[in-house]
Amino acid sequence: MVVAAGIVPALTDALRDLQVGSFTVARVEGHGVGADTFMTARDRVVGHVPRARIDLLLDDAAVAGVLEALAGRQAEIGHGVWWLVPVEQQGTF
Repeated sequence: MVVAAGIVPALTDALRDLQVGSFTVARVEGHGVGADTFMTARDRVVGHVPRARIDLLLDDAAVAGVLEALAGRQAEIGHGVWWLVPVEQQGTF
């Protein structure tokens, strides 16, 4: 999921409240078309917006509940975009 950079604390608090076991937060920059209410005048000139990307690794059974809970807290958390990608394998080095 990609969110406005300023809402990371609220979103990570929400994920902890939902008892999401682990997640990764990375600072990224976004570029898109259309009006973005989170863009400052500087962002419009530069052409990109500071964002945060948050990666979650969830069991299939937990996905719907987490998305529903986050959507229910939309007013509190803010602007975000999510997508669902199946994980074929996972491990560590």
